[in-house]
This record gives sequence, structure tokens and C-alpha cells, in this order.
Amino acid sequence: MNLPARILPLVMSIGASASFAATPSITGTVGATENGYTASITNMTFADGASAFGGSGTIVCIAPSTDFPDMNSVHSYSIVDAASVISAKPAAAPKAQAVINWLFDNYYATDMLSATANSNSGYGFNQALWEITTDFTGKASSLDSSSGSIFYNGSDSYLSIMSALKANFSSIPVSYTSTQYSLQFLSDSDKKYQNMVLVTSPAAAVPEPASYALLAFGLIALYGLRKRSRK
Repeated sequence: MNLPARILPLVMSIGASASFAATPSITGTVGATENGYTASITNMTFADGASAFGGSGTIVCIAPSTDFPDMNSVHSYSIVDAASVISAKPAAAPKAQAVINWLFDNYYATDMLSATANSNSGYGFNQALWEITTDFTGKASSLDSSSGSIFYNGSDSYLSIMSALKANFSSIPVSYTSTQYSLQFLSDSDKKYQNMVLVTSPAAAVPEPASYALLAFGLIALYGLRKRSRK
């Protein structure tokens, strides 16, 4: 016998509720820095203790006016949307997020990870990231290396990135998402410290553990209802 039609939406809503739960949070240990502007983060766990995003990744600062975490310090972060950690109006946040994803796809590997990466290239990449999170208004004209809170002060890498950003701005769709990295926006629970972009591999971008628990509960409930209906 088929389940009554009214039962299915109930079971589906149980599983779907995980996506709209309270803002998820993670805790991790901040480790050694790379090029002065990123740091490793390990032992990442969700609030319930389950491993988060594969357990480790890299954090890149996006709030230049606050402190960078100390090495080997434990920090708790809320996983938030782009609008929560950038200065642009909420309407401009989707484009800012797309531009950030484009920036990582095109410059993160060469300026932060490669054998030729150094403090100058790292600074240039991070300064471009600050430009997007601090001065961006939704328009290409706001990505200006000569004005605003973030401006040119010696990094040729920064000038090169900014030029490319402006040249490609109109061709970056709002829906652009990195295929090379999974990016999460983090807000430190201690406002003394910088907000971050968490960088992991796409495969590490797993759902919050609560999603699995609620999905399993929904499937068990569905199985039980089917058995009763057959009887």
C-alpha cells in the first residue's frame, strides 16, 4: 500500500530542515602561516564534535583592520554567507562572492602555493581579496588600486591582479563558483580576530553532520510507516 500523500511532505520537511538550521559553527587549531597572510587550520570539528570539511584546510584573512590569530591557538568560527563578512551592500554580495571565487581560481595557486610564491605575491593576493571585501560596491569601478581603504603601496602583484579583475569583471557571472577549491566564509567568535575564508578541496565540502542525522531519521520514519501501512 502506498503512503498517504500527506505523509511524504512531512518526511521531506524533516530532512530539508537541516539546510535551514541555526548558523553552523566549527572549531579548529590555527597553525603556521604561509607567506604571512594565510595559515593552516587543523582539528576542524563541528559543534557536535564530528570532523568538519575533512578536518583541515587553510584560512586566508579578509578583515585587515583586526588581529591575525596566534600560531597554535584554538578558534571558533561561525560559517556565514558573504554578505556577513564584506562591507558591500547585501545586494552586491553575490557578485563579490563570485569575484572572490574567480580570484582563487586564477591566482591562489600561483601567488600562495607555488614554488615561486613569496611575501610579495602573497601580499598582492591578500590585498586584492581585501579590496573585494572592503571597498567593493558591486561595480568594477570600485576595484580601484589608487583609492579607497585598500590601495597600492608597493606590491606589483596587487596591481596585476587588480588590472585582471577589472578587465574580466563583466564576464564573471554572479553564479561563478570555484571548481578547484571549496570556499567558506568564517566569522571569528572573538571579534578581536579577523574574519577568514576557509579553503579546502571541493570533496571536503561535506554537509553539516546534522543533515545526515535528520536524513537518517526521516528514512527510518518512512520505513516504519510503510511497514505499518502494509499490516
